[in-house]
Amino acid sequence: MKKRSVKCVLTVVFLLIFLGSGGFLAWKLADYWNGDRNYEKAAQIAQEEQPAEQNEESSPAQVNLAALQEVNHEVIGWLMIEGTEISYPLMQGSDNDYYLNHTWDGTRSAVGAIFLDCRNSSDLQDFNSVIYGHKMNNDSMFGLLHEYKNQGYWEAHPTLCLTTSSGVFRYDIFAYYETGTISTYSRDFVDDQTKQAYIDECLTQAMTDTGIRPEVDDHILTLSTCTGNGHATRWVVQAVHRE
Repeated sequence: MKKRSVKCVLTVVFLLIFLGSGGFLAWKLADYWNGDRNYEKAAQIAQEEQPAEQNEESSPAQVNLAALQEVNHEVIGWLMIEGTEISYPLMQGSDNDYYLNHTWDGTRSAVGAIFLDCRNSSDLQDFNSVIYGHKMNNDSMFGLLHEYKNQGYWEAHPTLCLTTSSGVFRYDIFAYYETGTISTYSRDFVDDQTKQAYIDECLTQAMTDTGIRPEVDDHILTLSTCTGNGHATRWVVQAVHRE
């Protein structure tokens, strides 16, 4: 009798675990789905027709930043890697926590947003501007950055485009690699010597010699996402803006 009772209890426990796991998976899938719809909405707003005075210079994404900023004033641009699914509004909040679990319009979601480090200048004129995004299992957000582990992916997608209120800017991808969480994210450069040392370090870590060498007067974008390896390291793709 006692054995039967224990067996019944274990059955109930396993059933509850199964139902709980199924419920969590369903919630996760729904969160992903809602996140994707949320960014489809952003893309639709971004493509709305702009006033004539704002449409003198069109961008590859035809981005109507003013319309996006009416929804959320923390939209500072639109980031896209041409030929890929990476095409999102770029945010900047007052801290680096909010957009980890909120989408571009403030909806709470594990999908989060693509956002510029709060300590960087919003005009992206710093020597090194750091942009974060989640590595989603469905390859949304910055999930596709890991494709740069294959040199052929860089050869097919060597540039990224950033649209801001100041114009449309193209960046050449010069390095991609797995790294720790400190030196690559440096923002304090006291002189050209420290800038050059940073460039050298990035090129040393790069998985591929792209032949592109940033200079101390350039502006670098560091795109950062998780590796999934216990969050001890990050995967970064770096690009340099050239006039």
